[in-house]
Amino acid sequence: MFLCCTVKHREEFVAVVAVENPTIILFNRFSSPSFFPQIALTGATSPSALSFDRLTKFFYFSDIQSKFIGRIGLDTPATVEKLITDNVQKPLGVAVAYLTGLLYWTDADRHEVSVSRLNGTFRKAIMGSTSNCRTPRGIVLSQDQQYVFWTCETRIVKSRADGWERNFDFVSRGIFNATALSIDYFGRYLYWIDAHRGLIERVRVDGLDRKSGTNSDDGILEKVHSFVMSEHAFYFTHPGKQQVYYYGIRQQAQRTVHPVVQQTVRGLSYYKSDTDIPVTPRILNCPDDVVRTNASSSESIYWFEPTAVSRSSDQNTNVPFLSRSHVPMSFFTRGTTNVLYVFEDDLGNTAECSFKVILQPRCKIFSFPTSKESHN
Repeated sequence: MFLCCTVKHREEFVAVVAVENPTIILFNRFSSPSFFPQIALTGATSPSALSFDRLTKFFYFSDIQSKFIGRIGLDTPATVEKLITDNVQKPLGVAVAYLTGLLYWTDADRHEVSVSRLNGTFRKAIMGSTSNCRTPRGIVLSQDQQYVFWTCETRIVKSRADGWERNFDFVSRGIFNATALSIDYFGRYLYWIDAHRGLIERVRVDGLDRKSGTNSDDGILEKVHSFVMSEHAFYFTHPGKQQVYYYGIRQQAQRTVHPVVQQTVRGLSYYKSDTDIPVTPRILNCPDDVVRTNASSSESIYWFEPTAVSRSSDQNTNVPFLSRSHVPMSFFTRGTTNVLYVFEDDLGNTAECSFKVILQPRCKIFSFPTSKESHN
């Protein structure tokens, strides 16, 4: 008997945008070192940022001269589909939330950060031009894609994926010109390049444990355009030197990805095919615990209900409640009550959102008699 098996094809590549002849060039780990596939960006004039949707295998990119954001397929490249063409000036950063089917981008001239569906519909700004954020540029998402981070030159901002709870001081001390931003392979640390100091720094995604790391003696990091991370290395582009560089995370040795591209290079994206993709519904806005002090014995409590989506093609499908233990404006008594929402999609995948409602009693204030009153 002859037994055979099917071996799943593995892919791992760094993709880079080349400018003069607008293309996406793939440096594939498992391909011949002399073969570098290229995808022509027909209709583009000055491509800049790059991101990749690992579910549909589409590249998303920005063009800072023709002023649009578009996409093109990896496996079936044909023509560029222009998604965002209105009210775009200088989109220097693009990030795909492949779990939730959303597209984020920064616009340095409009001083905005925006989001839409992956097909360009339902666009909205999650940071407007009145926010005093100078030149928003790099943008990345947390590994669970519930939070988004972007650079504002001298600070890094963190917000929820829907734009709520923006923290403009997530990292604000000792940054002079943050130009590029990346999340590490395991989703634990946020890394950025400070071009003024020629330095790579990091902080945990919760804002703790900030450290300075790699620097460059030859000034390479002072001119970096884009920056991505794999499990073992930092990759970044230097437009003037027409090269993709990388640092080994452990070796701290600067090397180049060959060959020299012989064009100005800008946007970068990293992809590894054997990374697990969650299939459960994604909860977008699970409420924090609700705490009421000086509460009466019973109170009606309101909260914004959580929502969940299931990724389908280039858009989200809303996932209904399977059950919920309470509804907004329910009455709660003193103490701690657990609130639970359960969502279920059409395939039977479930996800839960839970939080606490805590009612603390009023504190009684006692007045003690003075020594004079106690003797009377």
